[in-house]
Amino acid sequence: MIDNEQARKQILSAMQVNQVWGIGKKTAAKLNANNIYNALELANLSAVQVKQNFSIDIEKTVRELNGQHCIDWDQVRQPKQQIYSTRSFGQRIFDKSLLRQALSTHTATVAKKLRQQKSLANRMIIFAASSPFDKRPIYRKNLYQFVVPTNDTSVMLKAIDAVIDSLFVSNVAYDKVGVGCIELIGEEFWQHDLFDISTDNPQLMKCIDTINRRFGPNSITNAAQGIEQPWQMNRQFLSPNYTTNWQALPHISCAQ
Repeated sequence: MIDNEQARKQILSAMQVNQVWGIGKKTAAKLNANNIYNALELANLSAVQVKQNFSIDIEKTVRELNGQHCIDWDQVRQPKQQIYSTRSFGQRIFDKSLLRQALSTHTATVAKKLRQQKSLANRMIIFAASSPFDKRPIYRKNLYQFVVPTNDTSVMLKAIDAVIDSLFVSNVAYDKVGVGCIELIGEEFWQHDLFDISTDNPQLMKCIDTINRRFGPNSITNAAQGIEQPWQMNRQFLSPNYTTNWQALPHISCAQ
């Protein structure tokens, strides 16, 4: 706990400058060249020195180290220009219906991410592959063009039905699939016209997203995603998500 000036200086002096948030390798090397090796020495830089030699972000970092709030935790991130969802299978699959399920699940994931950042996709890349270590590895890819930009899961799933036959090869043990949306635009920039034939249902998507946030991911899914999903990666050894999931926090019992 930092509750006095002595404690602040002690902690900062023990912290290497490259451990400070926002200080990259090149900046750290530049600081070291100027005999600045720890966070306390960085904090003691004068405002003139910082402005003359470093960026505005470094200036903010120095001010933060001196107790002046100027970096918000909730600063808005720029929307991604491409969104992908890919995964290797827990067990290889030979069946077209299971391949469709897997691709549909990744499509739903990408669609959700599009809606989260309020973007629409013009095109979608869909691929399926066997292991690169197979004697004759297979890699199939298709680029699907939407009639109008979309982030509606139901509309995007139609792309899977349209390309599945071109991706599937009999007797091939598929090891990995993926879906990616490219040529993204913000919802606010899309202008509809009289000839639009969009079948998006934003009210339905909003309802599904709300339910899944409240009751947990995949509380409601599309039938195309399947139920048992035997192709899913084995995930029982995942590290706990302490920072994002209350249920993952460790439990402590105190004996009386």
